[in-house]
Amino acid sequence: MSPTSLGGFRLDVTYGAGKFVAAGRAENVAVSTDGMEWTTEALPEGTSLESNAYGNGVFVGAGVNARLVRSANAINWEIVKENDKTAGRYRGISYTNGLFIAGGDKGLLYTSPDGITWTKRVHESATNMSKSVYLNGHYIIKDTLSATQRADIDDIQLTADLHSWTTEGVSLSDRHPVGNAHTFTARITGEAGTVDERYIRIRWSLLQ
Repeated sequence: MSPTSLGGFRLDVTYGAGKFVAAGRAENVAVSTDGMEWTTEALPEGTSLESNAYGNGVFVGAGVNARLVRSANAINWEIVKENDKTAGRYRGISYTNGLFIAGGDKGLLYTSPDGITWTKRVHESATNMSKSVYLNGHYIIKDTLSATQRADIDDIQLTADLHSWTTEGVSLSDRHPVGNAHTFTARITGEAGTVDERYIRIRWSLLQ
């Protein structure tokens, strides 16, 4: 299969163990070693992925029906966690600071060091979580569909411990072009509500 035939495999692509893995089509992923020639590999029945990530020697995919799947070779996949379907869907998964972080609808958030054992993280808001990065001692998680989100503002969720959270709005005017990527500046709120006047700049493309 050529790149022009990828079709629905365009939601997310990750790279690991010498392989590109593209997610986005029901019950399949697309796999390539060179980015030119692709093969399709079957997922467990009823599995459709929104996102996938590589870390700690394994691929982990996240998607609809709040389902998480895992593979050591991107060919043979197994379901490792499946929540009640009323939980919605996962919107993104990332591997950062030694953890897989899977975020989804209405505060749905789980973490795992290996893709097998998962810990539920409590986020009291109804925000929809997606991709994440870890920088300067904080996890930064993109909010995909915040109820307060406007066309000119993207919200991010900040946490140092995956327990206490701060929401920051990032306006388009705060996102500065850097090549083909963007950066933004966000203020981090420290412990006990104090304001930590450190500012961090990260590539916005990491959260896309």
